[in-house]
Amino acid sequence: MREVYLKAFEIAIKEAVTDLSYTDEQGQTHTVSDFRAATGVMTAFSCVGNTWSGGNNALLQTVLRDEWGFRGTALTDYALHDFMYPDQMIRNGGTACLQSNRKNFVDQDSPSATTVAYLQNATHEMCYMVANSNAMNGISVGTTISYTLAPWELGCRVAVGVSAVLLAWAIGMTLYKARDKKKRPELY
Repeated sequence: MREVYLKAFEIAIKEAVTDLSYTDEQGQTHTVSDFRAATGVMTAFSCVGNTWSGGNNALLQTVLRDEWGFRGTALTDYALHDFMYPDQMIRNGGTACLQSNRKNFVDQDSPSATTVAYLQNATHEMCYMVANSNAMNGISVGTTISYTLAPWELGCRVAVGVSAVLLAWAIGMTLYKARDKKKRPELY
């Protein structure tokens, strides 16, 4: 597996690097060179042997995190079948399950300290991924985020306004003609 199937993933995780700039509390900009750029991976829907890939400790923890030094989110897209357990995923190095046919974790009502620790770790991994993603480019201490309308949103609002004016005009003309017809039926 290491020589054939995992080699492409290993190269992407180990060799994809970028320069990361950030601003500290004093407003000074710093740059970290050769920052690992891969901060998210998706696990497979299949099994390795009799263990689901999304909850496989050997793949997610031993190889991905311990050997390759991956930091970030390892998620699965869907836990549909009976062999896919969100508990197994979270306890073996997985971070998130986008969709699950399970309603909850095994001990959701009164979670064990172990479950809480794994969930905290998964939350940390997701926050690490977002904080080091393009979503945070240019955001630093004192940054104010403001939202403006996208051009298509502005176009939609203008179209709704024009449609409302045309509808009001059509209703007005219909009422005017109906009233005019009552006043002078001989013209119609």
